[in-house]
Amino acid sequence: MSWLILGGSGQLGRSFQDFLYINDVPFLAPSSRNLDICSQESLSRYIINNQPTVIVNCAAWTNVDEAEKFEDEATQVYEIAKHYELRAQQKLAPAAFYNWGNAIGDPSTSTGFAMFTHSPHSAWKTKDVDDLIGPLWGEKDEAKRIAGYKKVDKYIAENACVIPLFQYNQTVVFRKGLSAAPHGAGFVLPQTVKKA
Repeated sequence: MSWLILGGSGQLGRSFQDFLYINDVPFLAPSSRNLDICSQESLSRYIINNQPTVIVNCAAWTNVDEAEKFEDEATQVYEIAKHYELRAQQKLAPAAFYNWGNAIGDPSTSTGFAMFTHSPHSAWKTKDVDDLIGPLWGEKDEAKRIAGYKKVDKYIAENACVIPLFQYNQTVVFRKGLSAAPHGAGFVLPQTVKKA
């Protein structure tokens, strides 16, 4: 059992670490330099890689004057924390309309995060799907990784784990002097953007 303390370098985070240390409870307390809790991808990868049993958010925007100037950023710290708190307690809706904007076109950010038990974005919890996705997080061979995700996607479709209702298209606007090859799902792939 290990605990993940978010906001570990703040006053509350340090006090909580002292308590855990005194009680011989193993914990991780990354600083904001090592883990950006406002980046869902960064936080998701950290949780998946470390698989904490308990997540405690001690993060806060403590500079009140700055919080008033940067209200959206300050609010984001609390909103993200609340999302992960509800997700960890399995209190989010058991079924939901889910919209994932996979702007980079990588299957780890869609299939991986949406269907892997240890991902804070996943409400799906089954060993069969985890056994297929788990090894892909650390796969260094790109061809094997993509082939693995294709196998996972096929398994998910054949077993009706997800029922796709629609696929949205997004409009891409770019300035004169550039050309971009369209992608069927509306992704903006950097390798397709070139000078005209």
